Amino acid sequence: MVSRVATRVENAPIGTK
Repeated sequence: MVSRVATRVENAPIGTK
């Protein structure tokens, strides 16, 4: 279930990339 995490990261890019 990485979809939830990916969605949160894309919705709130706090510097995860």
